Amino acid sequence: VDGRACTLPLVFLQVALEYSIHELIYLGLQICSYREGDRPRCTVEELRTCAEELRGHRGRRKALRAIRYLADNSRSPMESILYMFLRLPNALGGCGFKEIVLNEKIVLEDGSKTYFADLYVPSSKLDIEYDSEEFHSSASEISRDRERTAHLEAEGYRVVSVGYSQLNNLKAFRNLARQLSRLIGKRIYIRARKFFESFVALRDLLLRKGHSIRSRFRKIHRHEVPWHSGVRTAYRIYLTAWNRLIRHPNLPLVLTRSP
Repeated sequence: VDGRACTLPLVFLQVALEYSIHELIYLGLQICSYREGDRPRCTVEELRTCAEELRGHRGRRKALRAIRYLADNSRSPMESILYMFLRLPNALGGCGFKEIVLNEKIVLEDGSKTYFADLYVPSSKLDIEYDSEEFHSSASEISRDRERTAHLEAEGYRVVSVGYSQLNNLKAFRNLARQLSRLIGKRIYIRARKFFESFVALRDLLLRKGHSIRSRFRKIHRHEVPWHSGVRTAYRIYLTAWNRLIRHPNLPLVLTRSP
């Protein structure tokens, strides 16, 4: 009805208090996504402008925090989740690869081909592709992907394909994170106690359980997170914080600061 419909930026602001920070980031990525041939429904800049202008809105502060980690042009829910795993800072459960952008346009030097990288790291010319058809790609699709990879690698780009199993399996994810860390030239070293509950929240999104992201009162066990460098020390800090939280749930807890 004319005059009663909410714009997407306003909807984002209104649900901010009801959603966890991970749900809100995921929602923002989906709002700013688009399918091939379609126009984006919204942009990150539109979300930011709305949040900045509506001073006094109860969800404004949380919305602005989520917007810091958003990007335009995601083309699928799994691209958004992969982006979150790799791009978000350690305190939000991610690897902290800040330079990653979504669906960057790559034009070959002779102009003969144009490709789009699902996730792209400009400084290292790294193209990270989410393989959504890892279990049922046709022969023609496999051949086309190989040709694409050959074209890009011939011009100095590096291509890494990521499947669902590499996100779902902790050991496989740790190996993927190490591989990308070497290629990007950024070491992953966990210092934030918030990494543990935040990584599990990302896993809950991956497993389609976003509606049941666990409470901070439920302890995270070591086998539930990848053992990046620094995890052993940070986990002891997390346990200290969690034990204090259980004993004194109404007291403020300040050990590290989330971004």
